Amino acid sequence: MITAVPDFHFGSHEIDRSADQDLAAVESGTHIDTGTLATSNVVSIQDDRSQAKLDGWDLQVAQTDFANAGTTDASDADASDVLTGVNIWFKTPNVTIDGANKGDAALPTTSDQTVRVNNQASTFMKGGATSFGSVAATLGTAPTSGTASDAIFLHVPKTVNPTDKAHYQSDITWTLIASPNS
Repeated sequence: MITAVPDFHFGSHEIDRSADQDLAAVESGTHIDTGTLATSNVVSIQDDRSQAKLDGWDLQVAQTDFANAGTTDASDADASDVLTGVNIWFKTPNVTIDGANKGDAALPTTSDQTVRVNNQASTFMKGGATSFGSVAATLGTAPTSGTASDAIFLHVPKTVNPTDKAHYQSDITWTLIASPNS
């Protein structure tokens, strides 16, 4: 089962249309209709199957489009106003995996050492038959007041055209896939 997933806030920014931007997650900020959202940086799973049944697991992640959630509340939200090409990415050299029985749990290896999240589910972390119990991935240093994340980023291409003063939000879906040996 998934035991912890993070929330991310990226602050308020003017969009620079002359260059793509990679914005680091910040400590906290306003989330429309929810109040303050604090950024956390731990993803964890718990695999309590018997060792005879262990055959691995795959933790996948996907996100919805960043949609206009309104300016101060959801009353002026426009779900059709989306920021095309905006996605979250994790700098994998700054991610650590811990657990007494983490075994062979690992992040996927990519040429640019990142895991990019978009609307297609992709593997965030994978474990084999030696990865069981509590396994946690810590996404770098948690942002604090005055410091930003060193592992969690938002990629904003210069081609986006946001509505002035609107908040944009996306939902992230984490899926754990595991099946016992037959």
